[in-house]
Formats: sequence, structure tokens, C-alpha cells
Amino acid sequence: MIVVKVLHNTSIDIDFNKLIELLDGLLSSLDFESVVELFKLSSIVEALNSPNENLQILALKVSSKADPPDIISNTEIVPKVVHLLATKESSIKVVNEVEKALGVLVRGELIRRRLFSDSVISVLSDMKSSKDTTLKTRLLDLVVQILPFVKEDELPDGLYLFSDFTTDNDILYTLSLIQFYTQIIEIVDSTLNKQWLLQKVLPEVQLIGKLYFERHDNPDVEYFALTDISLFFKKLSFVSPESFEAIDQSFIKLTHNDNFLLSSINPSYLAI
Repeated sequence: MIVVKVLHNTSIDIDFNKLIELLDGLLSSLDFESVVELFKLSSIVEALNSPNENLQILALKVSSKADPPDIISNTEIVPKVVHLLATKESSIKVVNEVEKALGVLVRGELIRRRLFSDSVISVLSDMKSSKDTTLKTRLLDLVVQILPFVKEDELPDGLYLFSDFTTDNDILYTLSLIQFYTQIIEIVDSTLNKQWLLQKVLPEVQLIGKLYFERHDNPDVEYFALTDISLFFKKLSFVSPESFEAIDQSFIKLTHNDNFLLSSINPSYLAI
């Protein structure tokens, strides 16, 4: 296609964002069979491997059109997409498209099997163990998209259980973890048959309670994290009052003077 040739040539003085938006609009009007007539699956993989950001974004947009998603499960598309996510140099635009694509594709059971294959899980595990909090945060964003669709034990626990919130001495990463577990509580609340997920993350629930309890020893937590922690407590108190009670008794120890927390906690819990 002429558009692909133009995207490949970054020396042309043109607004590539608008060109990609135009192409995305055209693709939306086509079924996937018609799309792959224009973009062969092998060409999508080749574009994902390209150092050209425009081609990567185009390939991600085309991949997300797969209907049903499982139609591309036997290709190298999923591993290549995850590789882009795990590449620190990938731009924010590319990472956003990766998250959009995987957020759509993960609905396919065969796609999830490919995503949870040993080779891909190895890449995701490396992201988690990385010292780079940018990669870790990308993993958090991906896992949040995956969790609503997975069954118990389908996704390795290690990808969503984090035992230390402050090791990296990075308050932004600490905030990302608190927000991550807040989103998990929301997933438990909004998705059927997800109580197992709450049980899995109870140790992390305790860690957030401990983080609050020890806030005076960590100025970053005291000054920057209390709003996110209070939102986490609020969600938990509504979704699982018994779990909230456990951390209240151990760490929060609510009193009538805790106006900041009392204003958001489940009134039914406070009435007990």
C-alpha cells in the first residue's frame, strides 16, 4: 500500500499521526478478512519488528482488529507485541497502542494461552524483576487489563503479587502499586467469580495497611500517598468489609478523630 510506504519514509514532511488516524478510520469499516488482504499477517510481524515507530503503531492497530482475536493466536504477533512493551526505548505512543491492542486481544482464550506461554511469561517476569520502574509500571497496566478475563491459576501469581512497596525508593512507583491494587479491588467488585483474586492479594492488602501505619516514618508516603491509600481503603471497605476490618484492627485503628478516612469508609462498616 502507498500509505505503508509513506509511513516507512520518516523524511517526508507530513503529520504521521493524522495519516495513521485516517488509516485507522478506513480499517474500522473493514472486516478482518479484508484487512489481512491489505496487510498480510507476515507483514504485521515484520512491521512490529521494524525500528520505525509509525509502522509499529500501524501494525498494532491492525492487530487489534482481529475478529475473533484468536485468529492470530498461532502467529508471532503476541510475543512481538509483548516485546515492544518490554523494550524500555518504546515510545509512550507505542506503549499506549500496545496496551490498547492487548486489551482487545486478551478476550480470546487462545490469545491468553499464547500470552501465558513460557516464553512470554519469561519476558513479563523479567519486567517485574527489572530495576526499571517504568517497565514495572507497564507490567502493572497490562496485568490490570488481563485480570478481568483470566480464570483462577491461569495467570502466574507472581505477576500481580508485589511484596515490597518502597524498595525502589520511588514514590511514583509506590503510588502505581497502590493504584494497581485499588484497581484489583474494583475488578473483584465488577467481575463475576473473582473472589479468588481478593484472597490471593490479601497479603498485599495487609502491606498497604502497614504502609499507612508506618507513614510517619516515610515522609513521601505521608505527603504524597495518603489520598491514594484512603481511596484503596474506601474501595476495600465496600467490597470486602471483613478484609477491611482486619487491616483496621491491625494498622488503621479508626477513631472518631480520623475525619479524613471516616468521610469515605463504608457507612455500614462504621455502624457495626
